Amino acid sequence: MTTIILIAGTVLSLYVFEPLWFDTRMHHYHATYQSEKACEYASKQITEKTTGRVCVPKKDSFDVDLYVTK
Repeated sequence: MTTIILIAGTVLSLYVFEPLWFDTRMHHYHATYQSEKACEYASKQITEKTTGRVCVPKKDSFDVDLYVTK
């Protein structure tokens, strides 16, 4: 019983501190950048705080795609 309570408490505390980890909305293509650094900078420029952002490197290329939630 202690183990179950410990796991439930850990999951609840993770949800409180990092709610974006539990975000299940679909991500949509936003733009392509030439480097990871440029993508990270552009993702910080998006002013909506509820928007999830993720940079994904392309296969066999140095380009990076930025995906956001709507």
